[in-house]
Amino acid sequence: MCEQLKCKKIVSVILNQTRGSLWPFPKQFDVVFFLIGAALFFGGCAAVPLGAEHRASIHKIGVVSLLGNSIHGSFTGTTIFGNRVFDEHAPEIRMDERAESIVIQEIRAGGLFSAVALPQERAAAFACNQAAHADWRTLLYGAHSNDLNEQAVRLTRAHQLDAVVFIVPQIESETPVPRNGWGIAGANCFGLTRFLAYVNSQVVLMDGKTGKVLAQTLNGDLPKADSLKGFPWKDGYSNYTVSEKEMIRNHLYSILETSLPRELQAMKLR
Repeated sequence: MCEQLKCKKIVSVILNQTRGSLWPFPKQFDVVFFLIGAALFFGGCAAVPLGAEHRASIHKIGVVSLLGNSIHGSFTGTTIFGNRVFDEHAPEIRMDERAESIVIQEIRAGGLFSAVALPQERAAAFACNQAAHADWRTLLYGAHSNDLNEQAVRLTRAHQLDAVVFIVPQIESETPVPRNGWGIAGANCFGLTRFLAYVNSQVVLMDGKTGKVLAQTLNGDLPKADSLKGFPWKDGYSNYTVSEKEMIRNHLYSILETSLPRELQAMKLR
């Protein structure tokens, strides 16, 4: 287990086990520790790597991002009356394209496998996976739907592949700050305000013949995040200015560019 994941576990223990008689703040104040922890411990690197017994049989990998086009925003105030959320369609950010591009570039750079993007397959894979896990919570622990396994087999046959990489958004709604795939999160506590751009995702490699998971990142206790300094909260993505939207996009891209290479290396895909 890497040092970053150990730090995440420590933050989780603090949040989950000291609350109660020893925890003097309302539950919504946990968000401040989430924001601080996510900023300090950027990204996760723990993974189940691809085994040597499978490596020789894989030559060509298809890559499909299921991050989607919805940006999620949440702000936690000092009291629950100050809490705000939004969920908006933002295809112009092009998260799927950027994620697939990075994964393909990294896999090819490793020289072990060839890789190809399958943008035409996003909608079908996203729809079946979303239907199987409406709130995505089971995906947090690597329990992937049979539908997604079947998609891997179908894509392999249709595109002459050996395996498929899915970039899967993670959602955990039972937390002070919902970690809904990707977006922005902010909090105000006793005058301290902080904002982050975050990506909460998992990378999964599935066998093309059986749909079995061959390698995957292990979702940690905190999303991958990047601090948004001097950023304002607005009730809706559409309310942000062009320059503010560009700032959000650049920070999201920075997260992908930093985290995905680490995760692929941990999975032994490069």
